[in-house]
Amino acid sequence: MKMYEALKYFERGLCPIPLFSQVMLDRGEMPDGYLDKKNEILLDTKAEDEPVDEIEKEELIRALNIDACKQSLPEIDIDALQTRRPSESEVRQWFINHPEANMGLMIGPKYNLVVVDVDKNIASAFHQSGKVPIGPPIVETYNSFHYYFSYSSAKDLYEATDQTGVILHENTSYAVAPPSVHGSGFVYRWRRHYATSMSLFDSDFWLLKFIMDIINFTDEEKERMTTIKCFSCID
Repeated sequence: MKMYEALKYFERGLCPIPLFSQVMLDRGEMPDGYLDKKNEILLDTKAEDEPVDEIEKEELIRALNIDACKQSLPEIDIDALQTRRPSESEVRQWFINHPEANMGLMIGPKYNLVVVDVDKNIASAFHQSGKVPIGPPIVETYNSFHYYFSYSSAKDLYEATDQTGVILHENTSYAVAPPSVHGSGFVYRWRRHYATSMSLFDSDFWLLKFIMDIINFTDEEKERMTTIKCFSCID
């Protein structure tokens, strides 16, 4: 049950919040504006003189669902949670009320959490290079890996951008976490779990070297990334 997973996170000092899920969307529980956007897609893909492009329509709706499954529920005050830690009873009630919700973890100084997001091909190549020492907890997402660091580890690091395949989530409100289900059906999972030790990795040097090593892959290495099996590197 999601409530018990949420309480495990809470016990370790993190702040779990409920997000929309595909099950909820299918049941008619959806973010504000979702239905209008869906109807707009359906109308835009209807042509009077041409056959409807069903593939295009399905792809647009799929993208809409993926985005919706990352959004927090209306009752969750994200701004307030950046400065106020909820009580255990609040967390418990959120997931009792929404047992099929996805789960997010709040990011920021209040919860001492930063998440580094790395494109899956790049992360896989990095792990297979043998350069990765014992380090942070890792979550596998649909198309990337999330590396969990203490907030203090990233205080002087601002140059990582999505142009390099690395995104530093420092000012983002929350990260989608296991056992959430991506809008594609992919299940978020721990690939280096901290079930027994919830300590976040805390090292400015390690984090800086970690990102610079990834950024500095040669063009030849980057070309080989498409051949790397993404699921074999950190089982």
